[in-house]
Amino acid sequence: MTRTSQQECRSILERLAQIMLEKTDDEHYITMPEIMKALATYEVTADRKSIYNDLRDLEKLGIEVEGEPVGK
Repeated sequence: MTRTSQQECRSILERLAQIMLEKTDDEHYITMPEIMKALATYEVTADRKSIYNDLRDLEKLGIEVEGEPVGK
């Protein structure tokens, strides 16, 4: 992975962490479309699968992420 790619990944993780911390808590959740829309405000585009991978990475970094499959 090039340095630019690493910086982009780090930036995406930082934005995703920021969104999760600002928009969620024990009583409020955020849906995948809402996450994608929030990322778009930072000019970040990512597909659903990539975001799920990024959420797992945030968990590895110690940020608690809880989720439920919806619509299955």
